[in-house]
Order: sequence, then structure tokens, then C-alpha cells
Amino acid sequence: KLASPALQRGVIYYLRVWSLNAVGKSASPSDVKRWLVVGTPGTPTNVSMAVTGPLQLRLSWSAPLELGVGSGALYPLTYLAVIVMAGGSPINVSTSSTWIMVPGGVTKGVTYNASVYAVNDAESGISAVSQMVTTMALDLSGPPFS
Repeated sequence: KLASPALQRGVIYYLRVWSLNAVGKSASPSDVKRWLVVGTPGTPTNVSMAVTGPLQLRLSWSAPLELGVGSGALYPLTYLAVIVMAGGSPINVSTSSTWIMVPGGVTKGVTYNASVYAVNDAESGISAVSQMVTTMALDLSGPPFS
């Protein structure tokens, strides 16, 4: 593990590693490792959950402003959405999208709470939890939704 306060997020560093003991130093390694310094992403924003059809809920959010890599570098994010039915077990959904349909069926009249985390693919850390949103599942009958 390499730790240095001088390393900057979003910068690519090239590393070679030698072994050193009482006998001496190992031969120069032929391979050079490429390493991108990545930090923890920011918190997803604008989290909302809405009834979108008969017993259907849609959870959506905006990507965090800070991706964990500094400026100029792109690193994919994965989102972990946690949906909890009042009195029930959490439903965890991992996605690269910025929205999901609440899986596993929705129960009429039950309150659902949800929050979202961001994780960059370097797995350097998980963001703080987003604000929690709450909605009640409704059985909306009538004409199709637009």
C-alpha cells in the first residue's frame, strides 16, 4: 500500500517496485504499473421517488458533482439504492443508471423509504448517504399513464 499526501486524485502515476534486503536490491522490474489515484465519490443529489403506475414506484437521482477522481478524469460510478418498506427488510439494488423501478412488487398503502449511495468502480469508498425520500404505494386504477 502506498500512501503519500503529495499524490493527487485524478492523476495517473507510473510505478516500478524493487525488493531490497541485506543482500542487495533486486533486478529492475520490466513491467511498469499504471495507477490512477481515486477517492470517495460525492453524495447523489435530487433523490426522488414517485408513483408511476399501478403499484409501481420509480426512484431517481442525479449523479454527484464529485466523482472521486479530481478534474479531467472519468471513472464509472455504481449506485446502491436502498429501499425499505415500513416494517420490512431493505431491498438493495446496484445499478449504473440514475434511476430504478422499485423491484419485488409494491404493496398498496405501504410507506416506502429510500436512499442512494455512490461507489466508484475503484471501490475506494462509498459516498455519504443521500437524503431519504418517502412515498406511499398507491393502487392507481384508471386510464394508462403517460
